[in-house]
Amino acid sequence: MENKIFGSLIAFAAIVALQLVHARLYRPAQIDSSGWYWLRPGFIHYFTLIGCAAFAGFMWWVYLFIGSARPDAATQEVAMLLLAVAMTAGATYVWFACFLRRYAWAEDTFKIHLFNFEKTYDFSKLANIELKHNGQTVVLRFSDGKRISFSADMHGAGDLADHIDRKIF
Repeated sequence: MENKIFGSLIAFAAIVALQLVHARLYRPAQIDSSGWYWLRPGFIHYFTLIGCAAFAGFMWWVYLFIGSARPDAATQEVAMLLLAVAMTAGATYVWFACFLRRYAWAEDTFKIHLFNFEKTYDFSKLANIELKHNGQTVVLRFSDGKRISFSADMHGAGDLADHIDRKIF
């Protein structure tokens, strides 16, 4: 019982330390020469991407090249495969949502840039702002039914909130 409590305290301390490092490393939105403010991935996104990719790589290596000599090797191999697939999916999701898809705003316009495509949204049609998943995800809902969600931990998210507060509300 004491080991479970000690392990929980260590996990809690690690999470608090990561949040403190993230808060310390937070940067304002980056502005380009044409006046667009860009949201950028934060410390948590880099940590998650690198952690998931490293763990996925390790699990794939063990699954493909090491295996197991124990009597329950088949069960262990299935577990390794599931972990490798889950971590690969996690790393892919973080890469897509925070690194590949880019978010920017200028005056009354918000845009999402993905590959060579851009979607623009008008802040004058903004109907609601929600924080989901314990304040980790920002959801912007527009009166025409469109919805945008992005991580609240991105660099510049606070600047975007201030901009919306000044311009819209």
